[in-house]
Amino acid sequence: MEQGHGVGLELGRIDLHHHNRSPSPDPHRGRGQGVHHSGGGSVLATPVALHRGLFHRGAKPRIVALSARYAEAGLMFLALAINGAVLLLMDVVFGHIAAIAITAATTAMFACLWFVLPWSLRRS
Repeated sequence: MEQGHGVGLELGRIDLHHHNRSPSPDPHRGRGQGVHHSGGGSVLATPVALHRGLFHRGAKPRIVALSARYAEAGLMFLALAINGAVLLLMDVVFGHIAAIAITAATTAMFACLWFVLPWSLRRS
């Protein structure tokens, strides 16, 4: 392996440029991750701002209802950001097909734990 074209490990080798990739990565790859990260952070912080702005005005039911919606939206952005990072990393390490399969599994896990489980518990 030429210098600068992969990562060598003591117990084995991982060639980050297998699958006939060019040595320079795509400059547009992973660009949407910043949108998901910033969107998730701002939406997850919104309930704090709502609480601070409306707390002493007797608007507790409204704060709770809005905060729940923003928390769900923030979790969605966070799941998108994490799964986007998983997809990007797994694509570099294992290739497209494995990356899609692994990301589908992590997406299903997030969907079940963060959305389906709470929804099913609310219904029972």
